[in-house]
Amino acid sequence: MTEELTQQVARQIEEAFADTPYPGDGNICHYAPFGDDENVRRDFTGKSWKVIYPEFVIVNREVLRYLEPKAFHFYLPAYLLTVILYPDQADLLRQRIVEELYLPDYMDSVLTVNDQEFIRKAKLFTQYEIETIISFLNWYRDWCKVAEEIMLFLPDLVDSVIIFWLLIRDGQEVINSD
Repeated sequence: MTEELTQQVARQIEEAFADTPYPGDGNICHYAPFGDDENVRRDFTGKSWKVIYPEFVIVNREVLRYLEPKAFHFYLPAYLLTVILYPDQADLLRQRIVEELYLPDYMDSVLTVNDQEFIRKAKLFTQYEIETIISFLNWYRDWCKVAEEIMLFLPDLVDSVIIFWLLIRDGQEVINSD
């Protein structure tokens, strides 16, 4: 794992998501626990992912799961870049990102509301964005090995998430969404 590879993946994220459209003020968040949806809307509305500070992302690490699909798609690069460029400050965010990029029960034949929401999110990504997510996950897996990061979740999860996104990239049906 080199600084050059880290910068390469960071540039790939910036390039892949450069033209991702802002979701619109009404498509930020419709639900967050404890009535925080108003705060989430206020904090994210009108902000480009390109100008969000890492501290903002780290403080709002739990928000990612409550963003509407278009907002998730739009703000994800800020979260990915924070993990890559500030890994030592983003300890809890690292785990959150991996969890948010995976449909845990994708082998299950029964779709939950959360599964359907995830599928709506995944379908928004372009091929280049999917390749970029895979690059990020590979970087993360390698970073964990070099940093001797003790993962707070099953060590095989990152590999499962990579396989999941490879299937999406290759157009394979990963879950019956009918």
